[in-house]
Amino acid sequence: MKRFVPLPLKRFIDQLLGLAPFRARVITAEERLQDLERRLPGLQQGLQQELAELRAGQQHLAALEAEITELKAAAPPPAATLDFRNALSHENFQMVRVAVSENFIRGSGIEIGALNLPLPVAAGVRVRYVDRETEAELHDQYDELGMADVQFIDPDVVDDAEELRQFPDNSEDFVIASHVLEHLENPVRAFKNWLRVVKHGGVVYVALPDMRRCFDAGREVTSVEHVIRDYEEGPAWSRSMAFRDFGKIYVAFGMDKGLVEHLHGEARTAREATEAERLDRKNFSIHFHAWTPDAMAEMFLAIKNRYQLSFETELMLQNQDEVIFIFRKTVPRPGPG
Repeated sequence: MKRFVPLPLKRFIDQLLGLAPFRARVITAEERLQDLERRLPGLQQGLQQELAELRAGQQHLAALEAEITELKAAAPPPAATLDFRNALSHENFQMVRVAVSENFIRGSGIEIGALNLPLPVAAGVRVRYVDRETEAELHDQYDELGMADVQFIDPDVVDDAEELRQFPDNSEDFVIASHVLEHLENPVRAFKNWLRVVKHGGVVYVALPDMRRCFDAGREVTSVEHVIRDYEEGPAWSRSMAFRDFGKIYVAFGMDKGLVEHLHGEARTAREATEAERLDRKNFSIHFHAWTPDAMAEMFLAIKNRYQLSFETELMLQNQDEVIFIFRKTVPRPGPG
């Protein structure tokens, strides 16, 4: 006879009612709940730490925004100046210059007339700066235009931009001349000498102001015939005419910027003549010439054909108020016979 072993009441009831599997699941759930309760304080502490870091970051950002607002409010307004190089006052156009420079300027060369805005060049490119005057003499030219506080580049070489007497033929990998050619009385002679000093395969970078978008807008376009006559006869015939034109520009922009008293009629005409004579005596670096993009392209092609110059135009690019050209010097073709 089997011995009856009594079961605990709970197990007996579970077996009787078939609740054993469900009770096992309940126990597992209770164990998981207890585990979560043990881990909850640590999770809460980590969450609080992350919230504190987020609030600290938000406070730091707010402080930076407040500092930027204060700096903007404290920044002085731009001084009124007679900006004769207004094409160079834009920020965005410099990005185009950089892109052109990085694609075409290589090796060692010169930049003419950089003043305070040299062309950016890639690492490893060597540039010597050339101007007709020393830094101090340049300030004597430009201080009256509100540029007394501007830091000009002190040129490595003082030389005439039209002749470059100190530079041998085929000696440079590049010549850079931004907003220079219009300041020269004899642009054909200058361009020929820029090509002369560049090696075969080297480049001449020329940037010219678009007269439609600067203070030259009211002038007549400089014709091909004009620059050829300046070269073949000398520019003396057109010098006084150029200074008369620029005297009008000087007075008009001076009145606009508050640097010259407002005048009209005969008084204004007299002031224009006085300024033209003064600037001529000072040999001031005025715009002797003014071109539209079409006139620029026509001029370079005309002097190439007339004087049998060996170069190819690799780039002509409108860059806001200026037009950039890249000319590559080629080996001269042998003549007939």
